[in-house]
Amino acid sequence: MILILADSFRTSVERLDTIAERFSVEVDSADAKVDELLAKLNTVRVHTRCLRKQVAYATSNADKIMHIEMEQMDAEELSAESAGPGATSGDQAAVASPVLSSLALDFNVEDLLRMPQGFPYSPVS
Repeated sequence: MILILADSFRTSVERLDTIAERFSVEVDSADAKVDELLAKLNTVRVHTRCLRKQVAYATSNADKIMHIEMEQMDAEELSAESAGPGATSGDQAAVASPVLSSLALDFNVEDLLRMPQGFPYSPVS
């Protein structure tokens, strides 16, 4: 009877070892999946931060461009008024030319439209 109990106990211990090994493998697998998901989440956070910077930069550029376009329209209206009512388009252009060229000196389109390094999705810290 003791031999039967000892054999049953040994079998139970072996089963528990097998279960523990399976559980250990499953826990390790779950840990690896959690680590992978955390890495993906961090990547998404970095990309989101980069996109936010790019949106802010583009919005700033759009505001600058709109402001410059308003100044150009004002300069064109001013040149039309200063050229007189019977002036031709050539006369208006001659008056507007110095005003628009002074605006052009302050305005560099390439600088305004240049996106920050890392466009579109490279992580920027």
